[in-house]
Amino acid sequence: MNERLTPQREAEIAAAVAELDADRSLSFGTWTASPVTEKTTLPPEQAFAVEDVARLGNATIRGSVGVFGDERHAAFTALARDAVPALLAELAAVRAERNSARAALRDATEQIARLEAEYGEAMARVAELERPAVDLKPTVVAMYLATPCDTCNHTLNWHRNDVGCTVGDCVCGRFVEPTEQAVS
Repeated sequence: MNERLTPQREAEIAAAVAELDADRSLSFGTWTASPVTEKTTLPPEQAFAVEDVARLGNATIRGSVGVFGDERHAAFTALARDAVPALLAELAAVRAERNSARAALRDATEQIARLEAEYGEAMARVAELERPAVDLKPTVVAMYLATPCDTCNHTLNWHRNDVGCTVGDCVCGRFVEPTEQAVS
């Protein structure tokens, strides 16, 4: 049996377990497998019994579920009574966890895509801001004002025609036109 358990087959198994429980007049809940006693008249091919057992104080009540010729079949049948519903419940829990993990993965993938887009936009902005100053092409006025004075070396934007350098402790008393060497 290599096929995956489909939801339809899982529902069939759950229905069979529920029907088994509903069809019994007394459900003690614990199934056990044991060899049939020597007093039985059952043939050897029915040497092992599966019983529904309830222990009430000093009394034990047994209800026969089935008889088998192979001890392994009897043990498996006894185990299946509790194991099949437990496995179905575990399967449902694992599916719920898987679905939750898939939803979380989907959300994380969308978040990653958003962050990648934001990162791309930020990197484009950084590249724009880091563009070399050569590309900025300053105006003639900006270049002139950034030229140092021949007398005091403060840039010309700190000078006024009537006073000279406006820096308080500067010795330059008047405006001096920059020489040809300073402009170039």
